[in-house]
Amino acid sequence: RAGGGYRVFAGEVVDFPWKDDAGFLAGDVTIEGTGAFSASRYRVSYKNENIISWRDEIFSIMPPDLIAIADSRTGAASANPEFHRGQLVTVLGFPAPAIWRTPAGLSVFGPAHFGFNVPYIPIEERQR
Repeated sequence: RAGGGYRVFAGEVVDFPWKDDAGFLAGDVTIEGTGAFSASRYRVSYKNENIISWRDEIFSIMPPDLIAIADSRTGAASANPEFHRGQLVTVLGFPAPAIWRTPAGLSVFGPAHFGFNVPYIPIEERQR
């Protein structure tokens, strides 16, 4: 609530391949939904930081909005790639500051900057 964020997904970590990419920690974490999310899968792609995510292969949260993954049992942040299979996690999303959502901000920190040829859609529009 304090950050104006959203609980966008909850489930169990099923895969988290990663590699060293020119000094960056790059990978994906895949989460199989539980409870209200049991019919879905969620994937977060990161390059050091969480960059973009998909729910059932449809874009969910995209830069510059923030993606955080927390351990569902403890509430502690889960750092990349320190997951374990079977770990229960909650994905949280937060709107970026307004300056990053301007055309100038998006040109340096929007989806295209990270190689995704999609228009930016703010998290609050995706959560309706």
